[in-house]
Parts: sequence; C-alpha cells; structure tokens
Amino acid sequence: MLPGDLKPTAYELFFHPYFVAPGVSYPQEKDQTFDGTIQISINVIRTTSVIILNYHQLKFEKIVLWGMKKGLNESRSGHIKIVDTILSPENETISLKLEREVLQNEKILLAFEYSGKIGINTERGFYKSFQKTLFGNENIAYATMSETKGARAIFPCFDEPDYKTNFKIVIVKPKSWIALSNGMEMKTVDFRDGYDYVVFEKFEKISAYLVSFAIGDFVKIEGKTADGILTRIWTFRAGEGQLKSALDAAIKCTDVLTNYTNFPLKIRKMDHLSIPEKQMFAMENPGLIIYDQRMLLLDDKEEINYVNKYGYGQWYKVAGTICHEMAHQWFGNLITNKWWGDSWLHEGLANYFETFALAKAYPNEKDIIDLKVADITSQEIIFGDHSEEHPIVTNDGDFDKYTYNKGGAVLRQLEAVISPKVFQKSIQNYIKTFAYSNANTANFIQKIQESVDEANLKDWCGEALNVSKFMDLWLNQKSIPELLTDYVNGSFSITQKVYNGNSPWPLPVFVHYENNKNDMVWLAPGYVCQDGRELPATEILQTSEVFINRDLLSIAKMVYSLSAVNAIYNALISNKNLQISPVSLKIFHDQIWKMGNYNEIFNHQKSAEILDIYNNL
Repeated sequence: MLPGDLKPTAYELFFHPYFVAPGVSYPQEKDQTFDGTIQISINVIRTTSVIILNYHQLKFEKIVLWGMKKGLNESRSGHIKIVDTILSPENETISLKLEREVLQNEKILLAFEYSGKIGINTERGFYKSFQKTLFGNENIAYATMSETKGARAIFPCFDEPDYKTNFKIVIVKPKSWIALSNGMEMKTVDFRDGYDYVVFEKFEKISAYLVSFAIGDFVKIEGKTADGILTRIWTFRAGEGQLKSALDAAIKCTDVLTNYTNFPLKIRKMDHLSIPEKQMFAMENPGLIIYDQRMLLLDDKEEINYVNKYGYGQWYKVAGTICHEMAHQWFGNLITNKWWGDSWLHEGLANYFETFALAKAYPNEKDIIDLKVADITSQEIIFGDHSEEHPIVTNDGDFDKYTYNKGGAVLRQLEAVISPKVFQKSIQNYIKTFAYSNANTANFIQKIQESVDEANLKDWCGEALNVSKFMDLWLNQKSIPELLTDYVNGSFSITQKVYNGNSPWPLPVFVHYENNKNDMVWLAPGYVCQDGRELPATEILQTSEVFINRDLLSIAKMVYSLSAVNAIYNALISNKNLQISPVSLKIFHDQIWKMGNYNEIFNHQKSAEILDIYNNL
C-alpha cells in the first residue's frame, strides 16, 4: 500500500495513442504505443521528502515538481528539485526523492511526460480489443480496463481505491472515429496528422481504477431516463441493429435504482459500450460502462419470449448485466471501498440489486428471475465445489462466487430478517452518509444498525438485534451450516449442524404456513442470552402443515429425513391452502428427488406452471 503522506486533489490527463486507422499518420516506431502527459495536484498530508506513486510498464521522459502558492488562484511558487528517481517494477511504484521536504498542508503540482505500449485483448491498461469475423474482417475497438491495478498502466497515479478525486481528460483520436470517456464530451478540436482531440468535462470524485476511455468506429442509439440522464448504447459498426434491448434495460434499471436509493446520479450522460472482446465481460466505469459484446448485443429483430430460448436467454443476460453494472454506479462508484478486502460491498450489493432492479423493471419476469437467483445460490453456494472457499471478507479482496453470489445471498437473508422497509432505509442512509467518499464493512453495518435500532428489532434471544454480531460469522467464516429437518409425531424438528471447527451461525429459518402466512425462527445453538439461557441446537415446529426455508432465504444446506420429506410432500398435495413459490417448489424438488418419485407434487402446486416454463428455457 502507498504510505498515505499525500492526497491527490485533481488529475489532468492528455492521452495520445497511435494505431492504424483511416486518415492518420505517425512514425512507424510509434505503432501500438501511446504518449501521455499528466499533471497531478496534491495536498501534503504528512511532511515527507519522498513521493511514491504507482506505475506499470511506463517509460518516463520528463518529471517536474512545483510548489503552489496559496490563495484563491493557486499558481506555481517554484520548482522543487527531484534528486533521484527509483523505479520498482516488482512493487509497481515510482519513488521521487526530493531536494527538500514538502511540508504538511503544502500544495504541490507533479507533472509527467511518459509513454507506454498498447496491449492486445488484455485486461489491464489501454488495449486493442479485436475479433476476427468469419469473412476475415476485424471488429476493433481501443479501450481501458483499470480495475484493480490497471490505471497505473495508463498513467502514473495513486492507484488505490481510497484516493478519490477529480479528473480532466483529453483524448487524441482519428478524425473519423469516436472517443468516449467518463465525462460528457465538451469540444472536439482539430489536432494534426489526421487527428482531433476531444476535451471531456471534469468528472468528480472517483478512484483511478474507474477512469475510462475508448476509441473506435462506433455507432449508437440513445434515450433518456426519467430524471433526464442521456443514455447512449454504443457498439463497433458491425453491432449496429442490436442495441434496442440494451437501451430499454439501461433506462429502466437506472430509474428503478434511482427511485429505490432516492439519490439521483449527478451525471449528464451514461454510455454503455460494446467492444469485440472483454474477458471480464463488463466494467462499471462511471459514465462509460464497457461490455464484452456478448453482454450487450441482441438482434433488434430477435423475438423475446419463452418459446425462443436463445432470444430470451440473451435478453436476460443483457438486461441482468446492465442492471448489475448500473447498481455499481451507487455501490462501487459513488461509494467506493476503502480497500479491496471490502470488495463484497461492491459486488455483493451489485449482485443483490442486479436482480432486484431487473424484477422491478420487468415485473412479469419476477418468478423467472427469482428462480435463476435461487438456482445460482443452490449450485454455487449450497452444493457447489468449495475446495477454494474463503470468507466473504478477505484481506485483499476476491472477485469470485463467494464475493458475488454468497455476498448477494447474505444481503437477501439480512433483508428478510430486518424487513425490506428497514433494509431500504439503511441503504438510503448509507448512500447519503458516504456518497463521493469511501466506506468499509464496519461503516455499512453501522448504517444498518441505526435503522434496526429505530425499528426496535430483536435477535435470537429477544434482545436488541446487534447487526455486527449477526453478520460477523456470515461475512468472516467459511462454509455454511446444514439444517437437519426431521418429522416425528406431528411435529418438525430443525437442527443446525456445523463442520470443520466452525462456530454455529445465528441462523434465521424462514418458514411458510398455509394461507400464505410466513414466520421466522432463530437457530443459534450455544448462544447465551443476557438472562443466562443457552439456546438449544434444535427447535420444534408443532405442525405438519409447513414448508421450511421458503425461497431459499436461509443460507443453509437442507438435509431432510425421509419422514420429513414425506410429511412436506403430503402437506403440499393434500392442503390446497399450502401453496409455495416456484423457488420453494424447485429447491425442494431438486434437493429430494433422489429420495423417491415425488413428481405428483407438481399437480397440486399452482407455481408448477412457472417452474415448467423455467425448466424449458
């Protein structure tokens, strides 16, 4: 990590790439390279005589440092000599030793002239994205990928998420092509040798890894959100005629999330760009989200219905990906984790709001969306391969199924415990408090706690719910519990079982009774209450008419005895008032089908029709 002696307050970047394009000329040795100049305004937090920044595979032609005069119109007060430059490729840092110390609260201006190489279908820095077609042509775009350590391969910078500041960007591009960046393009100016340069408006308060730009022969369609954000869907020219579904989803998901958060994005435009090849599928850069073409393009003529499996499947992929990336505009961009160990705050929340927004935007598809979420949770978290499992929160962050899918599942469980209303209020307060800044898991939990306290919610002991205590093991302990379910003499018993030396979780068990009545039962074995009670490992549900772990809201592996399976099965086919959701029906059937032929259940549950549609998609 960087030492924290300095804090950037603004970057000004001028970026000139060289690649083959219509009408441009440049020295041959410049091909597939770039030149850049950048000025970084810096506040000195602690007195130091060494400036340390990040860089990766850049060549520095000139480095200059100035002191800045104080006042309304800051100006350079004098050159500060750099006596030594130390490059550490292994640490990806550049250290500048100064002739004198820069003092606490002093303002300085650091400038670089540098060059670098353009990558090819890489996922770090500025690169050429291309795909050869069946006819031997190439679809081409040039774009950035800066998460997590890619910005330093584009320009020298303080490349950690906690360093949020303002960016002014100028991009040189071929006259006949388009350049896009985070901010709205302000003006295009004739340059030289077949180039223009595009000046983009200042983009405020983002981390370096969210800086983005792209150049190519792009085409677009556009529309506006309810609060007036210009929404543009772009693609390389061969993708023309495949953008309408993406535009519809982009506008609807933005509107849903704006209404839910009660915090409109303060941006003039949001671009969604399809490029030919992107290994990470999509990147949520504010103002310019970049997608692999498979995640954004769908032929405008394609029928989107349950009969056309390809059309529906591709629509779902496009719309879901867009909703996920739009969720990041609040969770990741507006509020950024202080360090990568809390990356679940980005990805878990985006996973949660991806499907939330999608279901709100397309309410007729809610049952299918819920089934897909449950299917992924079941396959990846409940029954998946856990050979490389880790806690949701880690030291340096992981971008995998535990961060995304388990993070989202834990949030859905939390919402079910505290109620959708309290959860929404917590999210809104979290955004109001930390917008345009950084937060960690403790900050997030604290905002949840404040809303829980206002609602006077209780825990497994009947005491005030301590959100940190509840969430601790779900975030910081590997694995999940088993929920053993038995049926004896007209009652169900449910028991939590843990493995590998884990501590028992405070497990909320969501149960569904006849006439659409729902309840929650806590299983927190070994937990000692303030009155001295030690909670048991087993709870008894004195009924035969119940479904346990409705909608897979409890994060637990269900293990049924044969008597429990038969009791639930008989209740579902004999009691017309005990109707369960498509998710509950699917998960129950998937978990017990090996124990016997229980297919008759589908004849008695209304949700079987939706499940049949889902199974045939």
